[in-house]
Amino acid sequence: AIFKWAGDEYKNSVFFSLIQADFFASKQQTKVSMQMLDDAVPFATELKALEWALNYKRGIYDLVDLKFEEAAVYFEKSIEVYVRVGRRSMVPFMAIYSFLCYTVAQ
Repeated sequence: AIFKWAGDEYKNSVFFSLIQADFFASKQQTKVSMQMLDDAVPFATELKALEWALNYKRGIYDLVDLKFEEAAVYFEKSIEVYVRVGRRSMVPFMAIYSFLCYTVAQ
């Protein structure tokens, strides 16, 4: 019911897309989650914190599906967002995630 309300009241909301994607991921429906995040990307270009979250979550969902190289790419994209806006706090752990994913993918 809440997702229907959010879809009606806040069409194309990146925030609600993230929440709904997590809901589907918790039910092990990561393909649906990934599609929801991919659909939300065009609406997050001005919202850097949410753009970071979309890339990070997409990397996590790829990691869950054992798509290590794809996960590494999304973790790198999340680093790029942080660097672009002059933030640093998440860069080290995102770099480690990306490195580990590329290492496993080889």
